[in-house]
Amino acid sequence: RAVQWCAENNVFNFDGTLPLTLFSLASFFYGSGGDVNSNEEDSDVWTDSEGWLDIKKGHCTWFGITCDRGDMEISLESNKLKGTLAPEIFMIPHLTYINLKSNTLSGTIPSSVGLANDLVILSISNQGSISGTIPESFYNLRELQRLLIYNNAMTGTLSNRIGEMYQLEYLSISGNDFTGTLPATLGTLSHLTGFWAFDNSFSG
Repeated sequence: RAVQWCAENNVFNFDGTLPLTLFSLASFFYGSGGDVNSNEEDSDVWTDSEGWLDIKKGHCTWFGITCDRGDMEISLESNKLKGTLAPEIFMIPHLTYINLKSNTLSGTIPSSVGLANDLVILSISNQGSISGTIPESFYNLRELQRLLIYNNAMTGTLSNRIGEMYQLEYLSISGNDFTGTLPATLGTLSHLTGFWAFDNSFSG
């Protein structure tokens, strides 16, 4: 649907990174239950999708999106998002902030998360059904300061590579089913002031 929307609106004829940005946003919108034809009585779509996919208004005016000097933030907390987390969301250039807390997204964190090199804050907590392991590419996010993925159904271990994420200040992975031992490299994160890992299955 995203490709069709882009074709209908001549998105691929735009200059620079705008086609990639719009395609990625459309993929995310359709993949997480967005519907431009919804109304306030629809209980199975986004609570608020004002402006979304309106080319004339521009994507920086769409509900939940903020643009500042080329950087983009997406904040759609408690907005009835459902479905899976579209890989394309992490392909948006200069994306610094994602807050999707308290929705009902499911599936896994896509490996494309490692492409979001400018990401400073990522919150996909309190979904309940985000599962699978932390992708290896995730540890490439060297600018990340806050990671909030608590209250989901994630499994696997926390890699020693967490120590490569030098800017981490807050790390909350509570309420999942992570196993193994906590990596010693956590102790090398000099900026880390908040770490929550209770309600998991760690050992040692």
